[in-house]
Amino acid sequence: MTENYMQPELWNNAVDEYILTQKDPRSRLEIEREAKIGAHGGPLHRRCEGVGCQRLEGHDIAQLKKCRCEKVVYCSEECQHNHWPEHKGLCRTHKHPIQLLRSQRNIEQVAAVFVAAFLS
Repeated sequence: MTENYMQPELWNNAVDEYILTQKDPRSRLEIEREAKIGAHGGPLHRRCEGVGCQRLEGHDIAQLKKCRCEKVVYCSEECQHNHWPEHKGLCRTHKHPIQLLRSQRNIEQVAAVFVAAFLS
């Protein structure tokens, strides 16, 4: 049985309710980019991982294409080709981390500090 806190739809609905309060000066899209979670566990609006590319899925392009490892996404073959030298070692081993929201990265960093402090 899946717990409620593990269902992105419930979280994303809460984000929508927050947006409706109009207490945040940011645009709806900006809040969604920073807070909504996709089925893969990372951001709902993923960013192309091509070098220097900032195109967003669901905004700049309908759907990004997955690399063979299925963890990295690109808007074009050109972006995939340009990123390949950096990504190829991780792609073959399937060890490339998924994209995370800034808040998810911050939580990981804080957790790492606590674990390091606990273990020392």
